Amino acid sequence: TTREVRLVAITSGGPRKHALLAAFERRPTVWDASISRKAFGEATLNPVPGFVLEFIEAVPGEACRTRKRTEQHCGDVLDDLRLDDAQREEFGRCAGLARPANRRVLGCLLANLRAMRVVQERRNALIVEDNVRPLLEGASQSVLKVLDDACDLLYLGHLAHADTLQRIPRGLSDAPPLTTDGQNHELWGTYAYRPSLVLYRKILEHIRDGFPKSLFHCRRRDCEVVPIDKLMQRVARKEGLSIKCLAPPTFYRMPPVLPSKIHRKWDAGYEEASRGQLALYGLAWRDVWLTPAEREIVADAPEEHFINDVLADNAAFDAETRAKPFVPADQAAALLEIFDDAAMAAVVRAKLGSRFEACAATVEAWRSRDDLGAAVGSVVENLAADHLRP
Repeated sequence: TTREVRLVAITSGGPRKHALLAAFERRPTVWDASISRKAFGEATLNPVPGFVLEFIEAVPGEACRTRKRTEQHCGDVLDDLRLDDAQREEFGRCAGLARPANRRVLGCLLANLRAMRVVQERRNALIVEDNVRPLLEGASQSVLKVLDDACDLLYLGHLAHADTLQRIPRGLSDAPPLTTDGQNHELWGTYAYRPSLVLYRKILEHIRDGFPKSLFHCRRRDCEVVPIDKLMQRVARKEGLSIKCLAPPTFYRMPPVLPSKIHRKWDAGYEEASRGQLALYGLAWRDVWLTPAEREIVADAPEEHFINDVLADNAAFDAETRAKPFVPADQAAALLEIFDDAAMAAVVRAKLGSRFEACAATVEAWRSRDDLGAAVGSVVENLAADHLRP
């Protein structure tokens, strides 16, 4: 029999689940093309061959406001974590303190932990979220070529900053290493990946042994939650486990016809980054399975060479900036003006929020120092970031 890839798909149902069925499901007893056309329109494409779907219930993070509610929605995950009674009480307290946006991050984390457990019990399986879209051609074959690799964290779909994406060679390779250049070279997203059993157990151990700080960073009126994509990469690196990614990826994050449930404000940016990522490999949205509405929303997008154009613009800007002499006194005066000018300070305050006062206090402490301009120069030089000149 033909080997198929099992997609353990996290979903809360509705149009997102229906889109996955339209994209992958070929069993007529479950779903068929006529249902797809009714759901998404006559122009709906046929499903991509070689996959079989298995759905995992998402965790409604916003509802996890108490220990009781959390246990109702994801008691199985708390059981896997083996949290004791006091830790479960603290879990409920932290979840209740978190604002809705952070509880949604928590729900995503818990749902992925649930999917990690399930995927260990399946053959030829990987985890996807219900915002994933596959390449139209050769998707299952590209997955099967690398699925048996012995790495501990395998990305079949990923995003990252532009410079990080350019570091990734074609084929299966190690994820870009973290550096000390002040840039974030972590990969983004958990919409298509396969964790090993070793990594899954290490993540559970990390959360349990460091709880609650391993998950929660509580302040007076909120509690931030560590996102699952950052958590699993950092645990893997800490434990010396291997992280690999496939390029070009087989899967991409869908265009924002349906808004993100966690990062709505970044939807447009994600689409832009995905378009640029496709362009790196000579691909475009036309090479990806999309619903008719998604194809329409990207039809008027700028040329697909976005990421290369941006990199070229950045290089030109950096070269132009570096060519200008660095005058410490001028840079110190420019920095002070940012905080002294009421209009400029209002803009900075809006961007920094609660961090503005701390920044202003630091600047005030340096105001009368003769080496303020030199200190600015040191920051720019250490970060190799001439664009940070005041």
